[in-house]
Amino acid sequence: IEDSEEHAHWVKGLLSARMAERLQLTWAASVTEASSRLRRANLDLVLLDLGLPDLSGFRTHRAVRLLAPELPIVILTSNDGALSRDMALLNGVVEYLVKSDLTSELLCSAIWRAYSSTNGGMLT
Repeated sequence: IEDSEEHAHWVKGLLSARMAERLQLTWAASVTEASSRLRRANLDLVLLDLGLPDLSGFRTHRAVRLLAPELPIVILTSNDGALSRDMALLNGVVEYLVKSDLTSELLCSAIWRAYSSTNGGMLT
């Protein structure tokens, strides 16, 4: 869930280099747009930006958690504050990544860890 189409394509490019054959990405620009998709059982995890047009900060995370409590959440954010990262991890976020530090390897590793945390390591 990312409001910037440019950032969404960038993330897709980072993933395509390493995991293209194993992933199917679905993009939504807001929590509102993503809500019906989050209620379906065919998603494996959520990549979530915290600054969206309809919600921001941890309200974004809370809303997604309520819509899909079983899905692991990986935060992709511009906020590199230690307090934000600690708060996210204390509130059930599996991974917290800062966009300015993001690489294909870092993102793919975070996805594997997040998925493995709830599914025994088998990404289908």
